Amino acid sequence: MIKQILHALVLAFLLSSCNLFTGSGTGSSTDSNDVTPPSLTNLLLSYSNIFSTGFTVSWSPASDNVTPVSELEYRVYYATTDNIGSIAQAETNGTPAGEYQAGITSREITGLTPDTLYYCVVIVRDKAGNRIIYTRTSVKTFGPSGALDTSFDPGTGTDEWIWKINLQSDSTILIGGAFISYNGTTRNCIARIFP
Repeated sequence: MIKQILHALVLAFLLSSCNLFTGSGTGSSTDSNDVTPPSLTNLLLSYSNIFSTGFTVSWSPASDNVTPVSELEYRVYYATTDNIGSIAQAETNGTPAGEYQAGITSREITGLTPDTLYYCVVIVRDKAGNRIIYTRTSVKTFGPSGALDTSFDPGTGTDEWIWKINLQSDSTILIGGAFISYNGTTRNCIARIFP
C-alpha cells in the first residue's frame, strides 16, 4: 500500500514538473493559477480628434505575466458624472464604448452631446479574467458649432501631462497636472491661463 502511494506521489510530481496540467511547457493563457492582473506603466489616457459629438481616447499598452501583450483585451467606459473611478463603478455607472477588444490602444467614441464634459476609463483584462483600470480622466466636447477658437494661443504649453482643466467664472483656465513649467515659466503642478 505504501509503495502504491509513493508511486502516485512520484507520478503526480513528474506530471506537474512537465506542466502537463496546464497544457504546455510554457504555461497556459487560461491557467487557473494566474491571479495577477495586467500591469500598467502609464496609467493616463490622452485625447485627440476632439469635436462636438466625439473624440478619440488613447492609452499605452499594458503587459502581463502570462497573457501575451497582443492578446490583452481593452474596453473603454465613459460617463457625464465623475463616478467611474473603479472597475465596479465603471461597469455599473459607465457606458461601454464597444466590447472588449484585443491589441488596441485607442477607441473613437461618437454620438456624444456637444459642449459636455465626459469622464473616461479603460479596463484591461488578461485571458484569466484578471482586470486593472487606467486612471480616470476627462475631456470636453466642443460646442455645437465645433469651431476651434483660433484667438487662443497656449504658447509652448506644459512640459508634462495635464490632468485637469477647469474653466473659471472669470473666463481664465485653471490647469493641474504633473508639469513643473507652463510656457517656459515655473509653475509647479498648477497654472492659471489667461486666454
